[in-house]
Amino acid sequence: MREMKIIFLKEIRSYLNSPVTYILFAVFLIASGWFFVSPLFVAGIATLDPFFAFAPFILTFLVPAFCMRLIAEEEKSGTIEVLATFPVEPHHIILGKFLAAYAIFGIMFLPTLFFPILLSFLGKLDLGVVFSSYLGLLLLTGAMIGIGIFSSSLTRSQVGSYVIALAIILFFVFPGKIMRFLPPFLQPLFEKIAFDPRYDPFLRGIIDTKDLIYFLSLMAFFLFLTFNSYRKWRERPLRLTIGFMFFIILLIINYLSLYISHRFDLTHGKIYSLTPATRKILRELPAPLIMKAYISEELPHPYAEGARYIRDFLKEYKTAGKGKVKLTFIDPVKEDKRSEARRAGIAPLTFTEMGSAEYAVKEGYMGILLIFRDKSEVIPVVEDVRDLEYEITRKIKKLIQTEKKVLVFTKGHGERELIRDLRNFLSEQYDLRFVDLNKDTIPKNAKALIVLGPQLKFSKENIEKIEDFIMHGGNCGFFIDRYRVTTQGFSAQPLPHPMLDSLLEHYGFKIGKGLVFDLECQTVGYRSDQGRIAIVNYINYPPLVLCTRFSSKVKGPESAVFPFVSPVEGGEVLASSSPKSWVEENVYFLHPLYMRLPKWKEKEHKSYPLVVARTDTFHTWKKEGAKSPPVRILVCGTSRLVDPETSPVSSFRFFLNLVDYLMEDQELMAMRSKGFGIHPLKPLGKTGRLLFKVINLILPTLSIAGYGLFRWKRRMR
Repeated sequence: MREMKIIFLKEIRSYLNSPVTYILFAVFLIASGWFFVSPLFVAGIATLDPFFAFAPFILTFLVPAFCMRLIAEEEKSGTIEVLATFPVEPHHIILGKFLAAYAIFGIMFLPTLFFPILLSFLGKLDLGVVFSSYLGLLLLTGAMIGIGIFSSSLTRSQVGSYVIALAIILFFVFPGKIMRFLPPFLQPLFEKIAFDPRYDPFLRGIIDTKDLIYFLSLMAFFLFLTFNSYRKWRERPLRLTIGFMFFIILLIINYLSLYISHRFDLTHGKIYSLTPATRKILRELPAPLIMKAYISEELPHPYAEGARYIRDFLKEYKTAGKGKVKLTFIDPVKEDKRSEARRAGIAPLTFTEMGSAEYAVKEGYMGILLIFRDKSEVIPVVEDVRDLEYEITRKIKKLIQTEKKVLVFTKGHGERELIRDLRNFLSEQYDLRFVDLNKDTIPKNAKALIVLGPQLKFSKENIEKIEDFIMHGGNCGFFIDRYRVTTQGFSAQPLPHPMLDSLLEHYGFKIGKGLVFDLECQTVGYRSDQGRIAIVNYINYPPLVLCTRFSSKVKGPESAVFPFVSPVEGGEVLASSSPKSWVEENVYFLHPLYMRLPKWKEKEHKSYPLVVARTDTFHTWKKEGAKSPPVRILVCGTSRLVDPETSPVSSFRFFLNLVDYLMEDQELMAMRSKGFGIHPLKPLGKTGRLLFKVINLILPTLSIAGYGLFRWKRRMR
């Protein structure tokens, strides 16, 4: 160990005393900074993905440059002969040089920590994903260094060593970049040996033991080859046999790791793991559940990556079921079960494959059939693995429930219509009904009633029907717009609701008269035609409040947009605006290009409640003085959470969470709220964005240059 430490320190000093090292450091840091900050404000998301996606590309060329001299220089200068006379074991020399190169890259990565540190001031970072991404980058770098030191042991020429290392690294890197263009019969092979399929899970916050074993095996294999090709061992007659046996052992270990592995989900909220709610449902299954996964083995990229994730995720369902979940994987193509898959409702995927002289259309499958007793549910095609748990568990719950809860929406007053997908979503989960209060009464067995964005006034008789429903124990949700805002002319017209206001005020709720504006807001693109040129301006639009503050009771997503929302009060706050918000009471014209924003001192800035709720017994406003059993009433200052023109998917998700809250269905709410791990950035002006970019480009390079200058001055003394 002492000899290895001496060699390690010698190599470290050699690297850090060379100006070339700092030049290469600067190239890496400036390029990484550029790829990190360039797309950052366009996407508006706090993420390090661009940096980690770019890093392997530049490391492909930098690692051979750092490693080409490790052994080749010793051979060329003859110092290898001197080392041979010392009582130093070959593996001490090789490991010392390997660890020194690894440490140098660790030093090079250290200044990149400025990226997450500075970014954390603009948005919430998922520290688990940051950690796993750096771990993946270090493992990938270690594998490349192993290749580099092996290439350096093959020749005395540093240029030759560089070319060999670059060629081997490209063999592992290049297939991952062109996976979708490879023939399907080659894709399964390259998915197992290429870097990208093993590196990408780390960027999502997943540490899989099979990926750890893969990178560690590559390091061990190329270090063993280096040891086997080292000068003292070149004439050993058994070196090829030993090398082959070592390769077979590593191959067996990696093969077994494909079937015996464990995943660690480091994401905030455990996005890629089963929630406690799902585990509870599976444990309490009253009868066995059969899961049939119709997944083709030969799928093109990127379907193959999704299929691999689905297989692993379904195995978690089987494990959590404690014997109550029977899982079967079926390949309809290989097993000739296409007709069975179609009868089950599994839709085929069609894709093109490049044949010998023409493109051929192929079929593949990636769907799931769930069978419980005499009922079945199907997911024809898994389109997004991030929603997989919610989709599967929602259908399991539908299978095992004996009766759906009744959910009622009012109609007849110009209420906002639900888009088809949202209506279908709610219909699968609940017995969805629409009741015209001018003609019909609310079903007594309804669990909750929702008033969604009425445009016309409610009569006294309408209000009495709503109150009768509340007095009989029904939950109510009121999503009320104070203004009718058109997205064409952006004019705002007041929407008075005197009877609804009286009812809500009697129960202790109040909807403010103005609109909440927030500096933490959604960016909108507005197109303007200037002659023959169409220009799209991206503008921060304060009336579209970007909410990130949610109560744990509704388990909100990372963010949701509240368009044209009024402040509310009277209960527990479920969602609120940022402290940088204010209320505009005289609202007439809201065009994003011509809207005048007040100066900071002109308005009171504070956080305003956007959604409130209270579970209580409520007294009737009738003279009898009766009161309700404990019921839940929710009030939101906008109905446009479900408006596809102004709201993203996250707002729809939050609306569904509010519906589940009213229906007292906490389990699905927890699954839907796991979110996608998307963290929005705080708003910055043009000067602030430019300053942030410049700092991230310069500061890491200045820090390493400062260290180099300090080291040079110390040596000069």
